[in-house]
Amino acid sequence: MGVVVFVCLFSIFICFPEIIKVVMHHRETKLKKSIIKARFAKKVSSHFIVQESKSVKLLLLIFVLFCSILFWGLLIQEGISSIMTLIWALILLNGIFYMIVYYHIRRVTVCDREISYRSILKKTTFLFEEITKVRFGMNLTLIIYCENERMFAIETNCEGYYELLTRLIFEGVYFENLPKR
Repeated sequence: MGVVVFVCLFSIFICFPEIIKVVMHHRETKLKKSIIKARFAKKVSSHFIVQESKSVKLLLLIFVLFCSILFWGLLIQEGISSIMTLIWALILLNGIFYMIVYYHIRRVTVCDREISYRSILKKTTFLFEEITKVRFGMNLTLIIYCENERMFAIETNCEGYYELLTRLIFEGVYFENLPKR
């Protein structure tokens, strides 16, 4: 038992930060290559979709199945002896359902000069000229602003992230904290 706990703590505190550093270095290298490509590009793609990657959707599906089995197993084992157990299970399952719908519906579509963003609660369409600034958030997340209002954010693991980044640089959109090299 003690060995298992030691191995888990070792993995969490020693190995995990190193893995994160390697992943971040890979993302930054890919970002710099994309910036260089965009600055020297004569033509960029004008029609593409930015959405969650298939691997993220698959991991979410596995997580949902695991949680569903766990919650319903606990409910069946304990019985519905406590109303609080039932309330917690329903709240957590509702959150999981929201995550599934969010990842499935959320997408950014770029068509010529127009950007269309769709999420669960809103659908917004605007032009590249209306974007006032773009900045990089935590983990190189692209955060897009129109008229100083945050429109949406795109993470690096999304399919089409680098195409959108290249297109924004190509269009001459102002970046608040774009790396120089």
